[in-house]
Amino acid sequence: MMGKIALIYGVISGLVLVASFGFTIPNEGEIDFKRGETVGMVVMVVSLGLILFAIRAYRKALDTSVFSFGQGFRVGILTTLIASIIYVGGWMIFFESVGDNFTTQYKEYYITQIGSNETLTDEEKEIQISEFENGVDEYTKNAGTRMLMTFTEIFPIGFLITIISALLLRKKGAIT
Repeated sequence: MMGKIALIYGVISGLVLVASFGFTIPNEGEIDFKRGETVGMVVMVVSLGLILFAIRAYRKALDTSVFSFGQGFRVGILTTLIASIIYVGGWMIFFESVGDNFTTQYKEYYITQIGSNETLTDEEKEIQISEFENGVDEYTKNAGTRMLMTFTEIFPIGFLITIISALLLRKKGAIT
């Protein structure tokens, strides 16, 4: 029962996350990274908010007077894992279709951000740009690195929502 509930809510959450990839690329192919960061974070939190509903559905299905943090955490983390795996898989497919365009535009965007940072010296800017370019090259060329970085983008948010939801939905038992 827990697996079925986590699967249903995890798949829905993951599909919403994957569908959001297209929000940042308008018709002319220019990627709006500032908008993408904002939209992406909002979509992640809202989509992963389904974890709360998964835990609530599991608690309701058990229909007991006691529902522990651990029970809620297990269904929440399983939901998070499923949504995260779908998100990573979706990004890997999406990246194959926009990868060159994405990395080129992201490099330009990020280097501009570093260049306009007045708190850094020219030497610090050069170091950050060099480190960034090396990271982008590794991200572009190595699918394992890309998968790991994408997973670490989404999973911590789901983990935090799982903890909060499991704490909110626990039941200590009926007062006698």
